[in-house]
Amino acid sequence: MKLRILKKHYYVVFILLYLYDISCFKCIRLNNRSIYKNKYKNNVHIGTNENIRSIEKYSNVLCNSILCKNDKISSFINQRKNVDDDDESENDDMYESTTAGSLCMNIITECSSISDYTKSLSAEAKVSGSYWGIASFSASTGYSSFLHEVTKRSKKTFLVKSNCVKYTIGLPPYIPWDKTTAYKNAVNELPAVFTGLDKESECPSDVYEENKTKSNCENVSLWMKFFDIYGTHIIYESQLGGKITKIINVSTSSIEQMKKNGVSVKAKIQAQFGFGSAGGSTDVNSSNSSANDEQSYDMNEQLIVIGGNPIKDVTKEENLFEWSKTVTNHPMPINIKLTPISDSFDSDDLKESYDKAIIYYSRLYGLSPHDTMQKDDKDIIKILTNADTVTKNSAPPINAQCPHGKVVMFGFSLKQNFWDNTNALKGYNIEVCEAGSNSCTSKQGSSNKYDTSYLYMECGDQPLPFSEQVISESTSTYNTVKCPNDYSILLGFGISSSSGRINSAEYVYSTPCIPGMKSCSLNMNNDNQKSYIYVLCVDTTIWSGVNNLSLVALDGAHGKVNRSKKYSDGELVGTCPLDGTVLTGFKVEFHTSSPYVQTPFEKCAKSLKACSVHGSGHAIGIQNFKSLFIYMLCKNNK
Repeated sequence: MKLRILKKHYYVVFILLYLYDISCFKCIRLNNRSIYKNKYKNNVHIGTNENIRSIEKYSNVLCNSILCKNDKISSFINQRKNVDDDDESENDDMYESTTAGSLCMNIITECSSISDYTKSLSAEAKVSGSYWGIASFSASTGYSSFLHEVTKRSKKTFLVKSNCVKYTIGLPPYIPWDKTTAYKNAVNELPAVFTGLDKESECPSDVYEENKTKSNCENVSLWMKFFDIYGTHIIYESQLGGKITKIINVSTSSIEQMKKNGVSVKAKIQAQFGFGSAGGSTDVNSSNSSANDEQSYDMNEQLIVIGGNPIKDVTKEENLFEWSKTVTNHPMPINIKLTPISDSFDSDDLKESYDKAIIYYSRLYGLSPHDTMQKDDKDIIKILTNADTVTKNSAPPINAQCPHGKVVMFGFSLKQNFWDNTNALKGYNIEVCEAGSNSCTSKQGSSNKYDTSYLYMECGDQPLPFSEQVISESTSTYNTVKCPNDYSILLGFGISSSSGRINSAEYVYSTPCIPGMKSCSLNMNNDNQKSYIYVLCVDTTIWSGVNNLSLVALDGAHGKVNRSKKYSDGELVGTCPLDGTVLTGFKVEFHTSSPYVQTPFEKCAKSLKACSVHGSGHAIGIQNFKSLFIYMLCKNNK
């Protein structure tokens, strides 16, 4: 399929994103359509010059050299020599090599979980906005293969990549995109409300294929046909060049043996499988990469080359040099940026329906969501029982680490000040902890002397797929949040506070967010200046156990600090209902002089039936004030 180039050489590619596989575009199906510049309106047009016609045959970029014809190179919007890898994980080992006058970035990444794998793929297929998590990659052959291996826990997978970016093409976001009549007609035919995810839907995803021509599936079918013709996302930027990827599988027994021998696993991989390792130099950290070289380890590799001519042996510097020279004349897409096609919609209702339709679409054509998790990991109660709760309180900025080998599942940091005049807590925000990271760091620095930050997070073996953290802040009386993607609340709470008065700390109030509900709201009283809501939402069609949870959020012991009652200045006790036990939670004393006095901010112990907190009785100056606060998620036992 040839790329059509008109006038100013702008491109648009509507894609049906089955998946950005690690074999690079194995499963991406591209539908190229022309865009042209209207010399009168200065707008970019989306669509075709003709009426909507039958969708063209899907092309495999790996085989058909789309965007890579020699006579097209002059039409690229921009040329680049350096790679743009700012978004790569800082935990990856990176080293640079120069071949054929181009700077290439080489990266070694460990993929020990589903989240690691999808994170690696996401770095090369960046999607702005919309729901597009693990489901983005769940239909790919590579994903399925990796899932099979990781569930056996007998191997660890490492990706060794070398990316060389030669050109960048794209759709300028600052130029309005006009739509053709055919495209506008297709959008106008879309139902404003998508019903496929409704609990009482007559066309759930498991019966769609057999009922798609029937009237009860008409609402869903119109959206699915739209995606088939126009795709789900628009590629607005693509980097062209060459990429070599090695997939290295190392048995867990070999990894343990390397550690005993004092051998760095990544250094060993670089020495044996790295690019130019026979004659080039690297800068990979190694504790003792040469130790016990005679030791044989159980490792195997797969090699994937995108762009340029085939290469025989990537460990030889001269072969890399020859390959890189061919990349200029035969580049391939190696990184793409996408935006949801709903960005071209004018209706907010349609945009909201798109978010639901794309979830439905991923269930139809992706791997079953249940297949992305082991059988025992579908019960949210078991996941939380085995997770680790981390709490920390300090002056901002604040940072906390998960235990070794664990990653953030969810969490937040909250910046407060109960003494200084903060202009109604302006700039005092709540932030979510990034799921999948091994730590949580607040972006908020210190603004005033008595600024204090509270950090709470839950750490597990991997992030929670099909979950979304939502936060809301408001200086109005009413504050509310709603779960996206038709998700339901797993846990959450609201908190109202104030600052700038000597007794601000005694006016801290809580609101529980009920598990299973779609939204959470609070009404702030006259003593407060700002409210915050944090909720974790999950897909209850995938996760089980949500209906067997209760949430407790309490405040109490408001008032003056009594210095004569050290560590017993008031008490607040939270008890799980229905004879339940604690899964996660925290207890805290909000205090006028925080962070300069030692006050409790601690986790609630798992498996207990209650959690209690006592006032510290500490104070600075003439008079201090305090409020006690408890938040718990409980497993019901009745």
